[in-house]
Amino acid sequence: MFSTLFSATLLSLLAVRAVHADFTVQTPAFTQCAPARFSWDHTGGPYNIIIANETDPCGDTVADLGDHQSNSLTWNVTIPAGWKIMISVEDAHGDEAWSGAIVVQHSNDDSCLSAAERSSLNGGTPYSYVVLHTPIHSDVDTPPEVTCPTQVPPP
Repeated sequence: MFSTLFSATLLSLLAVRAVHADFTVQTPAFTQCAPARFSWDHTGGPYNIIIANETDPCGDTVADLGDHQSNSLTWNVTIPAGWKIMISVEDAHGDEAWSGAIVVQHSNDDSCLSAAERSSLNGGTPYSYVVLHTPIHSDVDTPPEVTCPTQVPPP
């Protein structure tokens, strides 16, 4: 009896993991200071959305877009052109999905940027935040496998 219950539980857990294995985020195009719409698979909200540095996705958050109930979002891109970023979406189950690498495209509109960011774009002293981002020459990469370490609470 116990082995049957154990087997049924194990199969149920594997089925749930298989459903969440396909949790993906659309990799959109981002343009500096312009609205961008992106979406992800519906797995159960709320969804926590962050924008991460592509070269260090588990490091400091570039932008925290908060929690959202729906599986899409329109965001005014407040990141300077040339920066390489990724979108992370974590659902209510703690499952996480990542977009591919996104290179923020140039725009003549820099109204959403700070004075330091605008100065950096115009050939001034580089803004210190640029250190966290790496400009590249391609527009979109395929989604990577990203696994950030989780903190385990003490017993």
